[in-house]
Amino acid sequence: MQKLIETLKSCGYDAHFVQTKKEAFELSKTFIKEGMSVGLGG
Repeated sequence: MQKLIETLKSCGYDAHFVQTKKEAFELSKTFIKEGMSVGLGG
């Protein structure tokens, strides 16, 4: 997993690894500020 994160970072992505949904939620809240919109592609 560390190799993948390093590769993503070398391509300009701000990659993070978490173990649980709760950790992912808490991390995402540090990036999403009041008044922002969030969209997901699919």
